[in-house]
Amino acid sequence: TSGYALWFDLNLPDYASALGVWITGILPGWLMRISTWLIILFELAALPLIMGPIRPSFFRLIAYIFFFGLHLGIIISMDIGLFPLIMLLFLSILLDRNQIDRLIQRIPLLRHVVA
Repeated sequence: TSGYALWFDLNLPDYASALGVWITGILPGWLMRISTWLIILFELAALPLIMGPIRPSFFRLIAYIFFFGLHLGIIISMDIGLFPLIMLLFLSILLDRNQIDRLIQRIPLLRHVVA
């Protein structure tokens, strides 16, 4: 790949949000290429992070943080329906019960949703 996949996706009028189009207008091409390669790296790292036998709770939390940010970026920059919202919900399976409890304690809005 040339590294321009993100740039091409954000320039498709059917998928890019107004913010996504704006982002492609202000970010230099080299930064878009680095972003594309980082996304590919995150996706390749997903399996070892999620399935690794060493400190699984810690590495699943790392995967959760990476992919939460990725899908949040998709929500902000692309109009592709419910996919990124559904993925954010499914990402919660990467967290163990203690991590979920700590997350609920730190984010007041979640306390009302779960209660």
